[in-house]
Amino acid sequence: MILEVIQKRKEFSGHSAPIYAICSDDSYLYSASGDKFVCRWNKQLGTQDGFTVKLENTPLSLCLLKETNQLLIGTNSGGIHVIDMDQKKEISDLKAHFFGVFYLLENQTRKQFYSADANGKLCVWSTKSLSLQLEIPTNAGKIRRLHLFDEDQYIALACEDGRVRIFDTLYFNEITSWSAHNLACTSLLVLDANTFVSGGKDALLKIWDQKTKVNSLSLKAHNYVIYDMISLCNGSVLATASRDKSIKLWDTASWKVISKIDFKNGGHKHSVNALLKQNEYSFVSCSDDAKMIEWHLNF
Repeated sequence: MILEVIQKRKEFSGHSAPIYAICSDDSYLYSASGDKFVCRWNKQLGTQDGFTVKLENTPLSLCLLKETNQLLIGTNSGGIHVIDMDQKKEISDLKAHFFGVFYLLENQTRKQFYSADANGKLCVWSTKSLSLQLEIPTNAGKIRRLHLFDEDQYIALACEDGRVRIFDTLYFNEITSWSAHNLACTSLLVLDANTFVSGGKDALLKIWDQKTKVNSLSLKAHNYVIYDMISLCNGSVLATASRDKSIKLWDTASWKVISKIDFKNGGHKHSVNALLKQNEYSFVSCSDDAKMIEWHLNF
């Protein structure tokens, strides 16, 4: 079935340690690795183009700001390096976190970006001035994922205490929170106006009513923690990535598995850490095996 549903298009290889985060623009992929390098890759050729950033600390998160063409690199020491991609040099090292920065996310509507760390702190920054606008200590433990929805008016946090927390992005009032997983909540997204999806350290994929936050379905989706998820094919397919070394594609109408991608059919040897959506039919995965793979859905 995998050969019919999904095709492996390209493999990017060159790092010497796990890849924890990836981001992209129209021409390039960017990868953050445990070898303490952030590298840039030509999407068409599948090769490094010569631009690299060598760091003193391990990079854990990446975000390419579309507003300013600046690359943000969050590290395990709590620092956020800002690289001007036009000048190809570091212009700032932002200091607000004292623990690893696990996620970075731009809000173009508000002209802000957000950083979340291993100790439950969420920071709000100006993309224009790079100034710190707000610090929110959630006391939630590690925040692994952030997700904007409803035209960037709200942001959802996947928290180590198992809860999902939702803030508005105007005043940053906490709108709601609920206990989503018995162990850590590690991934989430709003699939459509009626459906919220979360994944956890408990390996469960949970489907929630977007308005009432009532759990309508719980699936034993993987063998270990679900690290990331993305929607594809205009919401009709959900892709999940796990520490169990696999990626699964789900039909969101039936919540049945369409395809499972693992090492025996061209996937990763080790934990799959992140997924990057390219378009509705294409995405890139990265792994502890130090590789990135580009996939295309044959729908």
